[in-house]
Amino acid sequence: MRRSAASICRCLSWSTIPDPIPDPDLTAGALELLGWLARYDYRAGRYASAGNLLQRTYDTLIRVLGDDHPDTVANASNLATTRRALGDLTGALDLHQRTYDTRRRVLGDDHPDTLTSANNLAETLQTLGDLTGALDLHQRTYDTLIRVLGDDHPDTLTSAGNLALTRRALGDLTGALDLHQRTYDTRRRVLGDDHPDTLGSASNLAFALHDLGDRGAAIALLSQVVRRRSPQHPSLPAERAALERWQSAIR
Repeated sequence: MRRSAASICRCLSWSTIPDPIPDPDLTAGALELLGWLARYDYRAGRYASAGNLLQRTYDTLIRVLGDDHPDTVANASNLATTRRALGDLTGALDLHQRTYDTRRRVLGDDHPDTLTSANNLAETLQTLGDLTGALDLHQRTYDTLIRVLGDDHPDTLTSAGNLALTRRALGDLTGALDLHQRTYDTRRRVLGDDHPDTLGSASNLAFALHDLGDRGAAIALLSQVVRRRSPQHPSLPAERAALERWQSAIR
């Protein structure tokens, strides 16, 4: 029976790498292998395995490099994201908060890595139901990105979309619509109509239009999204279902 390279590496990683890793010369190669396996497992949906690998890597990085080293902090961020995927929202929040605090102290508020941590922390706060805390952090992140990177930068547009979704969750439908419209218009201009990010913004805008009762515009826009989406896109089934509900409601 043939085995994939990843499965062979996984067996080798657990059987040949001691824990804790005692030799600094072994550490770099071992951690590179564990990091590769963790990314592979995460993308394959094996979150528990990815979490175990990332935790082991994180513990070693703290011991070898210290809490503030960029590699340690980057691994902490990945581990927090994996905890969130596993449903450990409290553990994810704690680690995202520590990562954000460290990056603010070491890199400053305007550094791209700090702003990434801010976004991750805000999304976790929102998932835990702290919409006000999420809104405040998303707004500050968005304002900083506009100042540092400009209105058209991909990170700024991603932040705008996240802020709009939080406004919607808090019931600020008009504010959400305005931000979704601006994000969609910018992405159309910069990326074109068929880019996946543009289609994501179009979908968000369609739902915002529907929230405010503009059903005709919502159906027209979401119909375009459904036609242009890749058949494998994970959002497509939900968008098709919403479109069918909306069309049935006006027949």
